[in-house]
Amino acid sequence: MYELWSRIVGASHARRTVADDYVRASPGDHLLDLGCGPGELIRYLDHVNYVGVDVSEAYIVRARRVYGRRAEFRVGDVTALDRDLTDFDLAVAFGLVHHLDDTGAERFFAAAAAALRPGGRLVTVDPVREPGAGWLARLLIDHDRGRHVRTTAGYARLSRGAFTNVRAAVRRDFLRVPYSHCVLEVTAP
Repeated sequence: MYELWSRIVGASHARRTVADDYVRASPGDHLLDLGCGPGELIRYLDHVNYVGVDVSEAYIVRARRVYGRRAEFRVGDVTALDRDLTDFDLAVAFGLVHHLDDTGAERFFAAAAAALRPGGRLVTVDPVREPGAGWLARLLIDHDRGRHVRTTAGYARLSRGAFTNVRAAVRRDFLRVPYSHCVLEVTAP
């Protein structure tokens, strides 16, 4: 269902835009995709050393089947990463943080910071509650599977426990349907 919904609303455009405009990976970068789902983001990341982690074994099985020659995929908890997941240049969490309560989100940001090299970057993308959003955008966001959709300030606040440089942007052009996303780009100390 997730993949079908993603195709209908145009998630491939969102992934391409995030990869190009925010992740900005260089060939050879070590990239950690947290909450990678079925691994679709790898399509837009050429020549990186990619590791994807997701709690869903079914997603990881599919990701390995489709992209296993290009990447490593692990079943795991993104709030308590395996100890060997360190020294990454980049980390990405696409549609993850709004599934975590505040305590889980704080643990996630701490785990992501520990996995990054000094100066490494984490990019997160999540639905956002914002003033002036249209009724359809509000309706779709209210019915998202994630129960912890926050304001831009709320996402930024949670990241500041582990990251010093926090930049946030709201994007309304990722999908074919009215929807608002918060993109955080944070840098490890």
